[in-house]
Amino acid sequence: MIWLDWLIVASVAVLGAVLFKYWKERPRLVNKLDSPVRSAGLTVGATNGRERNWRPPETLRGVPANRRFPTGTHAFACYKHKFEEMTMGREDEDASFWETIAALAFEVQARPPHGLEHFQGVSRLACQIASQLGLSEAEVEEIRVAGIVHDIGKTHIPEQVRSKPDLLTAEEFEIMKSHAAWGARMLEPMNEEGIEQIVLHHHERFDGNGYPDQLKGEEIPLGARIVSVAECFDSMVSEQAYKAPRTFEDAVAEVLRCSGTQFDPAVVSAFLGQVRMADDFRRQN
Repeated sequence: MIWLDWLIVASVAVLGAVLFKYWKERPRLVNKLDSPVRSAGLTVGATNGRERNWRPPETLRGVPANRRFPTGTHAFACYKHKFEEMTMGREDEDASFWETIAALAFEVQARPPHGLEHFQGVSRLACQIASQLGLSEAEVEEIRVAGIVHDIGKTHIPEQVRSKPDLLTAEEFEIMKSHAAWGARMLEPMNEEGIEQIVLHHHERFDGNGYPDQLKGEEIPLGARIVSVAECFDSMVSEQAYKAPRTFEDAVAEVLRCSGTQFDPAVVSAFLGQVRMADDFRRQN
């Protein structure tokens, strides 16, 4: 269905616009992806971002879509063909870059239970908190991208666990926890250690009871501490299959309650400054 194809392109473009500013001056991103895709020691495709006549390898034809996205580079290889079909004839010197962005964006947004709005919300709030804390423009941009891709590792989680409409069992939760490490591993080819570390540690807790490495306090990268607050707040106010959204006030109160245990008090303070301004604006309008 043509309309559905273009709907996918439109949603990819939204995330691509956010990522474009960060990566447009980083040619090494494309260079890192211009390499063979290997699985079990065998080459199964190539991720040459500049090759306009790329076609998916025979070994991938007929493979279900939910098995085609085990890593960031695999996602690029499998999605690039479809994206090129929909943008054929476009004269754009940044076309190869946009294909890379499209693959990464598709990897993030095409999986339940969260959609495009959640990742945008996390990224936006995380940037506001970072700015409130006085971080540099470069650091804020790094957090902006990390906010979008923080859950990319969930593409490695089995469908029955990732999309379960009820609370996870203890065993399922252990499986789900692996998404942080998978996400960091998938981002390794980007050669952006700051983003990778945020993705790896955004589920750490300030009291040391988080995962995957039980880091404590300032051992946790500041960007990860920021994304943790933004992600939890946005999840609480978003509708999910197994729970109704909390009210704005209840979600703010829960973040405040967890200050010093789950969250960094300094980050919570910056968060409160931002949500108060947002609440004032909401009441005035």
